[in-house]
Amino acid sequence: RMHSFSSMSLRMVLSALFVAFSLCKVVSPLPAFSGGGYAKIGWLPSGSMASGPIHGRLPERTRLAALSEADLSKIDKTPDELFYLLPRVGIYHVDDNFRRQLTQLFRLLLRPNGDILDLCSQHDSHLPPEVQYNSVTVHGMNYLELLANPRATERFTRNFNTDPTLFNLGDASMDAVVMTVSIQYMQRPAELLREVRRVLRPGGIVILSFSNRMFFNKAVEAWRSQTGMRGLVSLVQGYLQDAGFEEVRAANRVQLPEAEAQWGSFLGGMLSGDGDPYSSVIGFRGAEEAEAKAPLDLDSLEGVSWLPSSAAARFGESAAPPPAERMAPA
Repeated sequence: RMHSFSSMSLRMVLSALFVAFSLCKVVSPLPAFSGGGYAKIGWLPSGSMASGPIHGRLPERTRLAALSEADLSKIDKTPDELFYLLPRVGIYHVDDNFRRQLTQLFRLLLRPNGDILDLCSQHDSHLPPEVQYNSVTVHGMNYLELLANPRATERFTRNFNTDPTLFNLGDASMDAVVMTVSIQYMQRPAELLREVRRVLRPGGIVILSFSNRMFFNKAVEAWRSQTGMRGLVSLVQGYLQDAGFEEVRAANRVQLPEAEAQWGSFLGGMLSGDGDPYSSVIGFRGAEEAEAKAPLDLDSLEGVSWLPSSAAARFGESAAPPPAERMAPA
């Protein structure tokens, strides 16, 4: 009995330590930024996207070729598998308004009956519920989270920081690849995105969506060092360009259908704070092949606010405040 009690107590202590260790990552405070004060826990300030120069540590361009090993390093160097050991089923890392905008963007950009690959997924792929797809392959770090995803037709786990390949997927086998609030953790982003380009069919689209929320100790230095959303957008655009994607664009707002917009406004009035700033960076695999589907006309999409290419593509360039930009509390 004493041996059984000691073993159970040890397991409980270890579990409590692991949970405490994980929570410490969530609430790690950010350092002071140039604007003064401290950012909200787990956030980067979004104000610098609205106006003024970017004061990130990377000069002029954020192309991966200019990033060093230090830029792609993390504070927490423990294996990622340990961090994701406990399933976070039902836990969302961005707010409701962000997720509604993302679903609306998918509604506009993802073709029905297509083959979708959702990288770094969990229990929810944020796909529009009324749209049917031929297949939805989900990847993640915790298989239990993937089992809870009702849209998934296939599932697999892999640590992209040690193996940034999609060897289990064939060339030109997907119509679209999406990744939501996870690009900040990728230490070999161009390698992974070249694999994404390989598995996309000609004319296929990749959509990388993110906010300023993160597990600070697990985000790479190039991400942590940015002082606002425009720097993050520029960084991700550089990733896609280095991987060979074309027509790289960034959106910072997606207008919701009227019923959803009213509901979101009602919720926003009940909740404090400004909410999570929204960004999606997209790119296309070149459609040189004759059998490629007709490319999407992005400018004809109603309700999508595209950032000016010149403003989003480089550091230090001022731009008019985008419509949906809101300052993050300091």
